[in-house]
Amino acid sequence: MSNLNLDVIENKLDKIINILTKIERLSSKPKRIKQNKLNKNSENESDENINIISNIPRPHFKNKWSCKIFFIRSFIDIRKNMKDIFNGNAFTTLGERGWFLGHFMKVPELITEAIEAQLTELKAGDIKDAPAFNIKGKTLTLLVDGEFEVIFPEENNKIVKFNKRGDFVYFSNGVVHTWKAIKDSTIFTIRWPSLNNDVVKIK
Repeated sequence: MSNLNLDVIENKLDKIINILTKIERLSSKPKRIKQNKLNKNSENESDENINIISNIPRPHFKNKWSCKIFFIRSFIDIRKNMKDIFNGNAFTTLGERGWFLGHFMKVPELITEAIEAQLTELKAGDIKDAPAFNIKGKTLTLLVDGEFEVIFPEENNKIVKFNKRGDFVYFSNGVVHTWKAIKDSTIFTIRWPSLNNDVVKIK
């Protein structure tokens, strides 16, 4: 699927519709329409063919602006009925340190403020750059494989050890935390909501 942001296009088309609607109103004065002479070939058409053609439903346009508005609105209706599907690899496709969902994503289908998700690989000895807490975000971290620990400095230095596949810890917003990879590890983390400037690092 293309990374083109169709929501932005839809927004711009809505603005175009508003402009065209104003033009349509200004140009809606009745005008005399000259009746074109029938083509000689059309005189030979059978009644059957004429009936078939006349039965085809056609939208009625007052003028060219009505026509443009009709087709732009049709595009928007189609867009609203589209289902977004996007696939990739959290480790290699997105270049976001394993983050593949959240408000910070560049892929339109993966942008959301409801939740953010990360699947990351750590080397033994890797540590968090600085203890931190989230102002509003709640966090759940789960061990996929390896050995890992999360430390809570302001909770009597409580240490939660991860050494079995599926071990996890949940902590609420405002809880200062840091982490360390004891062995090469794969960690899955979700945080909700996903908000800009929600992380506060402790120096």
